[in-house]
Amino acid sequence: MYDSDGLPVWYYVDGTKPDIGGAVSTQLTDRGVLIGPSWDANATVDAVPPIEVDFAGNTVWQCPTAVCGNKNFTHHASKLSNGDYMLIEYITTNGLQNPFFREVSPSNQVVWSLDYASLVPPPSGSTGDWCHANSVSVDIAKNVVYANCRWAGLLKTTYQNPTKQWLLQGSYIKTKLGDITFSPSTSAFSDTHDPELHDDGTICFFDNGGYGSGAVGGSTTMFHSRAVEYKIDETAKTATLVWEFPGNATVPDAWYTSNWYTPFWGDVDRLPNGNHLVAAGIRSPTVESRVFEVTTDRQVVWEFRFPPDYGVYRADRIAPPLVQPIKP
Repeated sequence: MYDSDGLPVWYYVDGTKPDIGGAVSTQLTDRGVLIGPSWDANATVDAVPPIEVDFAGNTVWQCPTAVCGNKNFTHHASKLSNGDYMLIEYITTNGLQNPFFREVSPSNQVVWSLDYASLVPPPSGSTGDWCHANSVSVDIAKNVVYANCRWAGLLKTTYQNPTKQWLLQGSYIKTKLGDITFSPSTSAFSDTHDPELHDDGTICFFDNGGYGSGAVGGSTTMFHSRAVEYKIDETAKTATLVWEFPGNATVPDAWYTSNWYTPFWGDVDRLPNGNHLVAAGIRSPTVESRVFEVTTDRQVVWEFRFPPDYGVYRADRIAPPLVQPIKP
């Protein structure tokens, strides 16, 4: 954790070896912080499975190997309002890495699951990681689940007896899978991370902008990331672009328009003051990662710049601060 001046105020070392994936999710919880999973290059099982620690560094929950055993199996973890944990997993079938979302109780019993591919069948000719699940939001009281795949799109289902409600698909997969139309049609995202749902019917996305070789670190102009927000009309089945950044905004420096490309990670949150907090991370020896806050009229009012070759997956603004300055 950093304060607004960029000074570290708390940290936790997760495991004893460097993580190779970089997509280690973290979430502030009622008991501390939920982290992981993470793994090292030589691990046959997760080097550190999902773990929840308090602010003294004590483990208050850890997913056992029997549940989170294989490093290609458990991908992300989050905690639900009922105290259970949600795991995003891959199960390989006939060469396809199909995403499963599993809810696990604090005693590590699987109590709920969602098979994404059963509701969104893979397009003909798909191979490997055709969907790439990276986020899930659950509202048990409203009987709603939003499960996101980077390539295939955001799926809305019911929580009880999961049933497809709609799919918001971007432009990355050319086969039509979704049933919601973008307005204007040119506003569609390519591929996304970490959608954030709002009570006013809008959804924020981190649009990675595409994926391929030769585009990392602004070395080409092939891909460019951005933050987007859409208003969803579930009756008309439309997604209307209501905000994006950078677009044609006046930006502090060329990084935002020339170097901002996040090939693997990314996060955008709408803050209580209406601004957006964006985490744009990359591991590159020539390009830095940034976390920045931008207003509704697209003015950058705060930024945190990491040295080159330091990545960041996601970021959250914590308010009020959990750590107060020590007064002399």
